[in-house]
Amino acid sequence: MSIRQTRPSDPRRVIPVREFATATLSRQEFLDWLGGDRTDLTGTPYQMVEPSRRDRQVVLLYRPISQSALDQPIVAIPIEEISEFFAFMATYVASYKPFSAFHRVMPLELVEEFENRRPLEAEMIGSVAKLVAGGVVAEHFLRERSRVDLAGSVLSTAKSTLSATLGSAVIAGYEQIVIAWISDQWASVNRRDRAIFGSAATTDILAIWNLLFSAIRDEASPSVYHGSPAAQAVSIFLRTAMETGVTPDILSGLRVVSRGEIEPEKLLTASREDRIRSFNRFVAGMNERSAVGLEEPFMAGLLLAIVGNGSFDMLRSARELAERSPVSIIWFGICAALFEESNILTTANCLGRRLVRDLCSTADPFGPPRADLSLFEYRAMTREPEALAQMVTGNADALRIEILPGVDTYVARGSIDRERRLNEDYNLMADSFREIRLVVDRVTRRMDLTSDYRQRDLYVDDAKPRRRR
Repeated sequence: MSIRQTRPSDPRRVIPVREFATATLSRQEFLDWLGGDRTDLTGTPYQMVEPSRRDRQVVLLYRPISQSALDQPIVAIPIEEISEFFAFMATYVASYKPFSAFHRVMPLELVEEFENRRPLEAEMIGSVAKLVAGGVVAEHFLRERSRVDLAGSVLSTAKSTLSATLGSAVIAGYEQIVIAWISDQWASVNRRDRAIFGSAATTDILAIWNLLFSAIRDEASPSVYHGSPAAQAVSIFLRTAMETGVTPDILSGLRVVSRGEIEPEKLLTASREDRIRSFNRFVAGMNERSAVGLEEPFMAGLLLAIVGNGSFDMLRSARELAERSPVSIIWFGICAALFEESNILTTANCLGRRLVRDLCSTADPFGPPRADLSLFEYRAMTREPEALAQMVTGNADALRIEILPGVDTYVARGSIDRERRLNEDYNLMADSFREIRLVVDRVTRRMDLTSDYRQRDLYVDDAKPRRRR
């Protein structure tokens, strides 16, 4: 999904706002409101927002009925003006830096998608958060180059994974087309992880969370399964296992995924040695078949989870699988979290419990922002790495960036400092080359001035040539 950019005179620029009250202000009126001079400002419900006047406009989105004294409107700006808006605020409003750390800002063109979101019911968030935490821990294991002991992990590093971002988008209730757009935005700011996993793995992770979305919502379009009975069987298994846990009855429906090679329902009661043999046999056949899709990686991850009854200690034995099929490791994390005996909450020194805690405490979109800044202000500030480096943040190691309300990611500050150092190194090198060029030019000029005299010193005009005797 791409954000539609439209000119002020384009009739498609009219944005229907149904759920929120709105107020459209000029830049000067917005500054007055920000300074407290427009305390009487109220939103108009159910109107068509049409920012078509010459003066650049700001749209405020209000909750129809205020629920808290901390309620504040969302600032909506047309996408083609949003970078200029942040530059304007940085110039004229020095008391809010960065501005989106204090007021939530989003593109006006995404308001409709924001309205159409359907957040999960409170009773479902806990179980879904455990699945998300399982996927996050597994992806974090892959990122750390299969480091077995994750006990010393930094929470922000785990939260910067793609699974954490897409999982929070599922909990926040965004539609699949928006989740795909969020995946693209994550990839644009987490270039290091994209280089580690590759674009194919990023696409596979997005497919995992699209399938989980359909399972959680108990709905799916034909495009989700691509006509695959195996993918549909996986979705049914996930939806049922979230309610009942992993049982032999629901495992029997996965025979179509294992292609008859393994009877998954019998593995729960089999010995540990038989489970390991079945897992090894299935993984060995993955390379021989060279299948494309998510069914076989899912089955490999599930079999590894069955071997350990949902224990994340099985990651110690997953290095070879991680090299063959990294996506299988993420499926292992999700499937392991479905077991009643799973240690997802206590693994990695309670990293999973911390993740579940934060996923369950969803942010109010009309409350004060929790992130350091929004995605679009971050992009505007990347042109000035020094300003990003000096920004006050909530974490010493990373910037917390809000992609959309309820969906955050983290960007390592080291990558920002690295780019700044590279720019400084390039500037120093350029200055050094300029100084060398000046020295060379100066020496060349002096040699040109003195070369004629030195040639005459070698030969005297009145001197007679010597004769040989």
